[in-house]
Amino acid sequence: MNDSLAGAFVKGITLDTNSKVIISVNVATPGNYSVSTNQVNGYSFSGSGTFSATGIQTVTLTASGTPVNAGTDVFRVTAGATSCSFSVAVHTVVIVTNNDHFPLTHNSYWVYDDLFHVGDTIKHTVIDTLTINNHLYSIMKEEVRFVGPFQYYYRKAGFDYYEFCIADKFTGSFAFATPQYVDLKFMQEGLSTGASWVSQEFSGIASFGQNLHLKYLFKCLNDNATVVVNGKAFTDVYIIDLRPQIRSDFGDYGYTGEDYVFYYAKGVGLVYEKETKTGSGTFTFIEWALRNWLVN
Repeated sequence: MNDSLAGAFVKGITLDTNSKVIISVNVATPGNYSVSTNQVNGYSFSGSGTFSATGIQTVTLTASGTPVNAGTDVFRVTAGATSCSFSVAVHTVVIVTNNDHFPLTHNSYWVYDDLFHVGDTIKHTVIDTLTINNHLYSIMKEEVRFVGPFQYYYRKAGFDYYEFCIADKFTGSFAFATPQYVDLKFMQEGLSTGASWVSQEFSGIASFGQNLHLKYLFKCLNDNATVVVNGKAFTDVYIIDLRPQIRSDFGDYGYTGEDYVFYYAKGVGLVYEKETKTGSGTFTFIEWALRNWLVN
């Protein structure tokens, strides 16, 4: 059977419409269809619709219910007199003790699989602190194959998280001729789905001589997501979207076509990151998935 699973299947977490399986079927006769599975471990799949043509097509079956136990569940798909099967891995939620979505405790570390450069890994470690412009930052060392190491500077003030970085860090569309170092708010606690904020405006001469203005738009796409990354299940995940905008002195702001999406799990930190750029197509430039970590 040709099947493709989507969504997170986690013990004790009620499934939503993002949890589904897409299967291939060979349609002999056009018309209405209804396809379902048996119930296993507290949940099942079903879907219905209309086939307008014959041949190989796909059907989406949406899950409903709540997985009771972790493990591998095997479902039997029934469509008329035809049946076949697929399996689903149900995971157990990672237990955490920290309450932050971006922990900055000393000697904590995170190791990521680089899914864009397959086989490479990235390691982040909180190694020390540093005072910059009267603010105390945690120093995070990044170790990457062939280059680096690099250092990044983060702090938490109340509910807000800031990074001390160059203003054009999150855009490849241009670079300021003279680097500008800024205190950029990139995340906050207590978010709700749909909440958004805009960075301050950064202005200066670009490397190619034109005066440009830059700002970042942040939006919380989900304030309580459940995700599975590298076989580990995380709950209470913030999904944050970041999009750069630029303008000239006399023009309006427009998107650069770059889109960053960050997944921050409560008590763990960044568990997944992806950057795409849209032009003549959509291309992935960065994709990281957390493999292992230690939060002190």
